[in-house]
Amino acid sequence: APAKVYPLLNVSHDTENVYVRSEVPGMTLDQLDVSVTGRSLTVTGERSIPEEDSSVRYHRKEREAGKFRRQFTLPTDVEHDRVQAKYQHGILMIVLPKSANAKARKIAISG
Repeated sequence: APAKVYPLLNVSHDTENVYVRSEVPGMTLDQLDVSVTGRSLTVTGERSIPEEDSSVRYHRKEREAGKFRRQFTLPTDVEHDRVQAKYQHGILMIVLPKSANAKARKIAISG
């Protein structure tokens, strides 16, 4: 059986930013929390699933309700005061601008 890790996260980056995308359908903004400390990103929340009528019997039940917490180390230093998080159509998108010392710089060669 696959490990129950929720929510699944995709982390990518380009020259300017680190991007974190996660599918968290059916949630509201007050059920999600995003925080950054150093190079650590934490996404926490609580997913609720409406109660079924007591006569309902499941044939299969794969979606679970409850609290979740995902924490991981970012691939580079970021500017904490410029981090943006957006939740739209069930997708949580976090944009973390790389800090100046983490960006590659072209070095002029004198001669």
